[in-house]
Amino acid sequence: MLDLDNYLSALETEMRAAVGSDNPHAQDFHAMVRYPLGWTDERFQPMHADSGKRLRPVFCLLVCEMLSGEFTSALPAAAAIELLHNFSLVHDDIEDGDPLRRHRATLWTLVGVPHAINVGDALFALAQRELLRLRARGVSSERVLRASEIFQETCVQLVEGQYLDMRGEQLQNATLAYYKQMIADKTAALLGAATGIGAAIATDDAHMIKRCREFGVELGIAYQMTDDILGLWGDPTVTGKPAGADLRKKKKSLPIVIAFERGGELSDALRLAFQQDEVHDDDVSAIMRLLDEAKIRSAAEQEAEKHRHRASRNLKRITSDGVASESAANLLQGLTEQLTQRKA
Repeated sequence: MLDLDNYLSALETEMRAAVGSDNPHAQDFHAMVRYPLGWTDERFQPMHADSGKRLRPVFCLLVCEMLSGEFTSALPAAAAIELLHNFSLVHDDIEDGDPLRRHRATLWTLVGVPHAINVGDALFALAQRELLRLRARGVSSERVLRASEIFQETCVQLVEGQYLDMRGEQLQNATLAYYKQMIADKTAALLGAATGIGAAIATDDAHMIKRCREFGVELGIAYQMTDDILGLWGDPTVTGKPAGADLRKKKKSLPIVIAFERGGELSDALRLAFQQDEVHDDDVSAIMRLLDEAKIRSAAEQEAEKHRHRASRNLKRITSDGVASESAANLLQGLTEQLTQRKA
């Protein structure tokens, strides 16, 4: 296991400071804001719950340290990235009607849609405010501006990606090109922002910033593709989900998109199953058999490997001329392998 405790502890302190409020009339609201961050329970009392891996902000910190030798100057940006991520999750849960997130009730099921929208908006605003605190860490105005440009571009990409995701559910035959654009915007853009902003805080080298951002985007695509593969073939004892879980959700994941593009009996079976109100166990078993016969898993793994290789190649190019911190570079390499070769 990689030792990230030092980064996560500093990030936690920064995030708690970012969401604090002195308004005595809004304490109940801020307890709601802390809920998706894992800091309050379903009655909005203080607790520590599953808050996710926080890997996006860690990538920001590690890239900054790799290029400059220290990571503390990037803490406000890392916190902003995690707040932005949670904003997107709160709103996505509302739009998708999801009742659970990280094994807990989603916020909208507890407080209703209007309050949950308001919490999501607050997380978005807090992320913007936190990013400006880079100046208090001694980051120059020029570098803060470059970081902000990447951040704002990513905000637009996130909502475009969510649109493409929702629209894709209505398309009978979403193409592989459509799928890749959707995950590039919805998933990979934020990881690309994390690595790009980490570089923008550490250096004025525009080429290096671009390369770091591209590294994050390619890694984000590989990560989502790996997740999609596990959504069908992951070990239930490891993932905690039944085999073929994404089929039951009618999710247009990577293997399903590849299967639709193949056409034939498999495509027809998928289309028929997805037209039903519910995908039954017998349908899941039959489709999984057809997927295996068509070697769809192998095709999906080949797609994921393309992007994993590109991410690794970009990281090697970044480090080829020497770095300020070898330990940070090694952690980045380890995380890259961990995210794309995981079993759950």
